[in-house]
Amino acid sequence: MTSLVLFTVFILLTGGERIVELFISRRNAALAFARGGVESGRGHFPAMVALHTGLLVGALAEVWLLGRPFIDCRSYERSICPSAKEVKTRYWSSWKASCSSSSSSAVSSSERPR
Repeated sequence: MTSLVLFTVFILLTGGERIVELFISRRNAALAFARGGVESGRGHFPAMVALHTGLLVGALAEVWLLGRPFIDCRSYERSICPSAKEVKTRYWSSWKASCSSSSSSAVSSSERPR
């Protein structure tokens, strides 16, 4: 398998992982809303989706259109290992948020700053 294909697989897995995060976020928001949470900042969501999608598409375009493959195995160590650790940390913090009284997207009305 060429490094172009491996990089494409890595980017597709990253995109799939982001979609899973959307489901987790919705679940956590529903839990917070059930406890009286209030959402704020929803207006920036479309811009964030466009930014994240553009980053992944741009990374693929750079590699495929400009022919910039990973140089050696150290490139994989610098991209995949930190990414795997980051995903693990993000899922752990999302799980902790769902166990607490609020999530990152909504805050209980009793916990809102006055």
